[in-house]
Parts: sequence; C-alpha cells; structure tokens
Amino acid sequence: MKHKTIRLLTGLLTCLLCLGLLAACKGDGETPAGTSGTAGSSGTGGTPGPQEPEYETDENGYIKDTIPDTTYGGAALQLLCWEEARDNVAPADHGGGSDEVQEQAYLRLMRVESRLAVQLDVSTAPGSWQNRDTFLAQARLSNEVGYDLICSFSLHPPVLAQEGLLYNLNNLTYPELGMPWWPESITEWEQYGGLYFISSNSAINSFNSMEVMFSNSQLFADQGLSDPIDDVLAGDWTVEQMLEYVRAFDVDVDDESRRIYGLVVDDHSRMDSFYYSAGFHFTRNNSEGVAELAFTSASELQRITSYIDSLFTVFDTDAVEIDHDTRVLMKNHRTALMVASLGNIHEMNDTSYAPLPMPKLDSSQQNYMTIQNNGYDIWCIPTSAEDPELSGVVIEAIASADYRQLAPFYFEKYMKLRYSSDEVCEQMFEIVRSSVVYDFGRVSQLALTHTVEGAWRECFYDYPTSTKYPYNSFATTVEDDQTVMEAMLLNLLSSFQRFSYQGTQAAE
Repeated sequence: MKHKTIRLLTGLLTCLLCLGLLAACKGDGETPAGTSGTAGSSGTGGTPGPQEPEYETDENGYIKDTIPDTTYGGAALQLLCWEEARDNVAPADHGGGSDEVQEQAYLRLMRVESRLAVQLDVSTAPGSWQNRDTFLAQARLSNEVGYDLICSFSLHPPVLAQEGLLYNLNNLTYPELGMPWWPESITEWEQYGGLYFISSNSAINSFNSMEVMFSNSQLFADQGLSDPIDDVLAGDWTVEQMLEYVRAFDVDVDDESRRIYGLVVDDHSRMDSFYYSAGFHFTRNNSEGVAELAFTSASELQRITSYIDSLFTVFDTDAVEIDHDTRVLMKNHRTALMVASLGNIHEMNDTSYAPLPMPKLDSSQQNYMTIQNNGYDIWCIPTSAEDPELSGVVIEAIASADYRQLAPFYFEKYMKLRYSSDEVCEQMFEIVRSSVVYDFGRVSQLALTHTVEGAWRECFYDYPTSTKYPYNSFATTVEDDQTVMEAMLLNLLSSFQRFSYQGTQAAE
C-alpha cells in the first residue's frame, strides 16, 4: 500500500485565507495560493504537523505534482464521463472561441495528453441525479467496454464501490493525497484502508457546486443594518446573527410583489447546507477511521431539534421564502440573503451580491463549513482498467493541471474578479473555497438509500403553505429508521473492507 504524504495545514486553501494579509504585509504583489513549498491540506485551522520536504513550484509559484517525466507511448485510455459535465471535464473541442471556459478546459486536457503522451477516448452517458440508473448501468458494463477511468456525478461511485467495481486508490502510487488539489477532509471517504473515489478542489464543477449564502450589502444598509460581510471577516457569522438580520425584514407590505425578503432558500434540498454548516454530520469516522452515524445520540438529537426550533422562529415568518427556482428574487434584488450554489452567480449581471459561507451554529464553532450540492465530479478507476497505475497518473495530472492552470483562470479571474465589487468581496470567495468539507455518509446517500437529509428536509417541506413543521419530526424519523440506516451503513462498510485489496497487484 502506498505511503500517504503527511498533511500540513499550510496548504492551498489556508494560504488563500491569508492572501489579503500577505499582500498587505509584503507590499510586493499577490502570492499564488498553495506556494508554501510544501504540500498541504485545505483545512481552515489547526496545529501544523511535522515539517514536510520542499516541493517544486512552477513559474507562477504553484506547487507542481511529483509525476515523473515519463511518457506512455500514445497509450489510449477509455474514459466514461457523465454527459452533463463533459464540457468542463473533457470537452470534445475548444468551443470555437465562443465559450472561454470550455476553451480553457479543452486546452488543459490537451496539455495533459501531450505531457503524458496518452490519448483519452471519451464516452458519455447521462449522469445527473435524474439519470442515475442510466449512468450506473453504463458503468457496470466496464468489464465489457474496458473503461480505464470514470468521472461521475458525485453520488454514483459509492454504489459502484459497494459492488466491487472500483480499485482501492490507496493501493496505487497516484493520486497523492497530500497535494493541495486534494482536500484534507477527503480522508473522510476512506474506510478500512479503502479509498475508491476522489474529488479535486480545483475543478470547475467543484467551484460551481459550493453551497453559499449570497448577501446584498445595499439592502442591509437600506434597512439600517450592519453588513454581514463584517461578521464573516470577524469570525462572528452565526445562525443567531443571521436570524437577527432576517427578522428586520419581517414587515407588512401593501403589495406582496414588492416585498424585500430577508432570506430566500432556493429549494428545500439546499437546507442541507444549514445542517452541515452548523457542524452536524451524517457520519463521522471513529478513532479507527470507520464511519458511524453521527446524529443518533440523545444529546445530538436534542441539539438538532433545538436548532430546527431556532430556525423556525424566523423561517415561519413573511421574511423568509423556501421554494424551488426562486433565484429570480436575487436577480431582482428582492432578497437580502439567498441560499444557492456559487455557480449561480453567473446568472447575475452585476456585482450586488457577495457569496458568504453559511453561518456557524454559534461562536464556539471554530471554522465555517461549506458543502457542495451533488453536482460535482468524482473520479474513480474501474477494475476493468488495463493499467490502473497509469489511470491514477492521469487523474493526478488532470487535478494538478486544474489547480495550476484551470482554477487560476476560472476561479481567480472568470468567477472571483468578474463578480467582486471590491477586495473584501474577493475575500468572501476565498473563505468559501477554504471551508469546503466532505462527509462519507452524505456522498454515499444513494448507496445507503435512507439519509439524514430526508429527515432533516422533512422538517421544512410544509413551509410554503405556512404550516408549522411537525415538531420532533427529525427525531421521530431517526427513531423509525435508525436500525435500517445502521444496517445499510454496515453493509456498505463491509463492502469497502472486502474489496480494499483491489489495486495491490498494480502496486507490486
């Protein structure tokens, strides 16, 4: 089993949080993110680990990968990619100059193929949530088709891993988890030494899927309120503070079509972002690194129930709207706060809204926590791969290129600079990016069938009709389903343990 690089908390995204401070102190231009000379994590705080060896950086100061200068003689690899993401992952062409993002993604792919002397033959299958059965059916044909790589919608790979169709990446030389393009919390996906799928923090779909709370500073000023951006920068952006702001917008209006909301949530499914930002989880890895349900103890159920109660003191007022496709309210500047995905900022034609991290539960919570909606990419290697070691090299090369080439274009310029009104707004983008967290139970919800999100969301489904949610429905649902959920989790984990040897032959 390959050696895993020890993580340092001085990596890419911790550095990102400090960019403004560094620039102010040095006075000699911006320092690229992740240029400490050491590979590190994307965490948002903690005690530094042992000193790491120095890593080579490129001409722009970004850490380079450790892939040897080896070419593979034009080897062809079969990639199955979910169709909805192809233009951001492996475009068929450069888009004819009409789409800058597709053009950059295409150039990144060409550079990777040229660098390694490989050819990626891309096949696609519809792979969104609505098309999950279609994609899974195609992926299950790996042994017949001979796929070497799979890039999938996030919820599909745990199902394939449970069926023994994926290699354990820990048994391969690459990907190298200590590098800054692999988030530290990705280790939450490792179970019994098995890591069967991985997600980069520098891919286009990763940025687009971050769940954020957009804030309109002008609407707060019009209401005589302070700016939530100041609370974020001070580390004081909490649920209590958010609710206090939102209450101020609970006012009578003569014309409902002109109401200014304090908060709009774009669909009930996005309520999950409140759950995770408050530090709650579906699973947590125990001291042995094995996932356990994280919400079933009496104390945790009470904490979550109290949290729901606090939200509903305001969510059940006219200041809040929770419904599908309500982003038009943000476009029309009719909500002070809006929960949506970071990629939704492209729908705006101005810079009136800044993306904030979702609020902390309270002041005792150390870090902001941001989840992604399910529309991000996960890479895995099917057991049908002719050369799994080479497949691992390709995954590493693409993620490295995303970090050094595509992310600086897409996140730094196309997204952050284009939609920031000032440097403080730019810092909001950095804080959101640095706070992304992963959860094994959440990414495995399709494999587990029963999810805590189902119980959590149930508390809010009656909101549009102004009907009070059924009190303790979260606890009641957990009580009803806990035995089933524990059995499903045990079954999934046993599969991870059973197939963890896969890939050892490739490493020998």
